[in-house]
Amino acid sequence: MSYELEIKPLQGNVTTGELMTLARKMIAESRFARLGVDTDKLFFHASDILANEKSLAFGAFSFGVLSGMAIGVCGEVLPFTSSIVATEHYLYVVPEHRGGSAAPALVNCFIQEAKRRGARDVVLSNGFGGDAAKAERLFERCGLTRVGSIFTLGD
Repeated sequence: MSYELEIKPLQGNVTTGELMTLARKMIAESRFARLGVDTDKLFFHASDILANEKSLAFGAFSFGVLSGMAIGVCGEVLPFTSSIVATEHYLYVVPEHRGGSAAPALVNCFIQEAKRRGARDVVLSNGFGGDAAKAERLFERCGLTRVGSIFTLGD
């Protein structure tokens, strides 16, 4: 059953442990599940997301519990330009909140904050291997245009 979620920046609203819990759920459903999780590396990555000024990170909260996230970077992150760009790295919503307003709200918050920070390019993708058609429809509903694809040689 889906409930209306509150979308907030992750910084200042979530602990590293809470972010790690949601990240583990996301990884378990992703194409990366077969690779395993190094808890120490995940801890440092989650900590960096919450502390890095280039992080662009929003959470969907249901009754105070982190139930979804859109995380990426925004800044001078490309090696060939000084332009501000934003790239999403993780977009995930727990199964019980899918199909409602959570994913579109997370995507739109990500885009709006990227624009507020001056991003001249904003990129979102389905790199974790979820339902490609569903992700494409979501991105199109949020005003994005498809450019390219992701291909992998995973075993």
